[in-house]
Parts: sequence; C-alpha cells; structure tokens
Amino acid sequence: MTKSDSLPPRPESYIADIVRSDGRWSRVYRDRGQMRVELYNGETCTQIFIWLDTGSGYTLTPASRTYTSHFQPGANLASLAGQASPLSWRLTGQEAIEGTLCSRYEGSLPAELDQPINVTYVDNSTHLTRRSYSMNRIGEIALTVEWRNVVVGPSPPDVFAIPTDYQQARQ
Repeated sequence: MTKSDSLPPRPESYIADIVRSDGRWSRVYRDRGQMRVELYNGETCTQIFIWLDTGSGYTLTPASRTYTSHFQPGANLASLAGQASPLSWRLTGQEAIEGTLCSRYEGSLPAELDQPINVTYVDNSTHLTRRSYSMNRIGEIALTVEWRNVVVGPSPPDVFAIPTDYQQARQ
C-alpha cells in the first residue's frame, strides 16, 4: 500500500444503529457538537452523552436511574466522532452494499501498510460507514460492523437531555 487516502468526513448530524457480529450494538445520535451513544450488551444498556467541543459528558445507567458527570477539558474526542483513526486508508474501489453504492477503503497500521486490518464500505450519498470488517493478524475476518437505520439530519433536542427522574451517582 503506497497511497494514503482519507475516509470522507461524516455529516455533522445523523442517527444510526451500529450492529456488531459479536452481538453488541449501539444507537448513535450525533448533532453537530453533541453525541449520545446507547451501548447495548444483551439486556444491559449504558448511555453516554458527549459534548465534543468542551470535552464534557455524562454516563447514564438506566437500570439504577443514575448518571455520572465527566469533564475532560482539552480531551481529544475526535475518534468518538469518527474524525480520527490510527489507520492509513486506501480507496480500493466501489461496490454495492444492499443496493447502495459504496466506496471501499482498506485500512492498515502505518508500520504495516501492506497488511490491511480493516475494510470499510462508505455510503457515497451519506458519507457514513455502511459495513466494516476488522481482520486478525492472519487476515481472517474477526469482527463485522454494520450501520443500519441511518437517518442523516438533526436529532430531536430532548435526545440530549438527562431525564428528570435520574439522580447524580456519588463518586
């Protein structure tokens, strides 16, 4: 791999379900500088609210109706927003994924440019990932991630509000 491309920037506002082949999934709400991520592992759900511009956020635990406050001024939260990656990317073609034309990118670690460890298909119309495969050291697919139920556009404002019946957890 000699040429380095970039994945296209994601839109500032979208909603998507991100489904992993290991059974975990998440719902992501992104609206400009704020994100809400609902992480599901079986019946357990953890919600994370993040304000990307200030590095602040909350973790909500629905089972106990509590939240924890986080503040990390100057934190680099670009990876959470999908704007940063440790991989070097190469555009390798175009393919239709479930009828949607996508650009195919191969991602490699900078020290191992000839060994892709990720293949990502980016929807040409939304610029959001449609499907991604992570490979192990011998090139076998170890994890598949699919983005489903994608809606590009703003989220309802109440999505980023802590429910009034939640209490701040003691730290």
